Amino acid sequence: MDKTPTQVAEVAEAAYREEMIKHVTLSTGTRLSRGKGLEDLVEAARLIQERASVTMTLNFEPLTDLSLLASLLLEGKSAGATTALCNIGGFDESLREDIMPMKGRNTIDGYRKVWGKCVDIFGHNEVYTMVIAGLGESDESILEGVELVAATGVVASIVPFTPMINSA
Repeated sequence: MDKTPTQVAEVAEAAYREEMIKHVTLSTGTRLSRGKGLEDLVEAARLIQERASVTMTLNFEPLTDLSLLASLLLEGKSAGATTALCNIGGFDESLREDIMPMKGRNTIDGYRKVWGKCVDIFGHNEVYTMVIAGLGESDESILEGVELVAATGVVASIVPFTPMINSA
């Protein structure tokens, strides 16, 4: 179920008042909007900043329009976001589109450009990506990918593939 930025901010405000949170990670799935949902995250961050003193992370799909990305990230940063998270999933190009049909359409080079924009705005070690190990890729593709990510100032988290019971 989709929540509006106002609804997200109301929940964050209530949790903040009850001293339940100090940080919020705002995330969206793949959206068909120009900003792939990042525009809603930025609006939610702005509304949260008006109501609660928390740090925020923006977790989003990569955008191909880098000027729009930069504009939204700058707005997000001015709204209180301190970190960015753009998860690649995996580095093996031969597996990416089969395993991740939407995300796999974005090339590794496209992710590299997005991470570069994020690092320009948030700084080294304030941009993150998640890599899922165990999808059929080689150890070398993971190691080479993590080295690429680290060289750009991005922190990679490697997590094991853990399918749900009865998943295909």
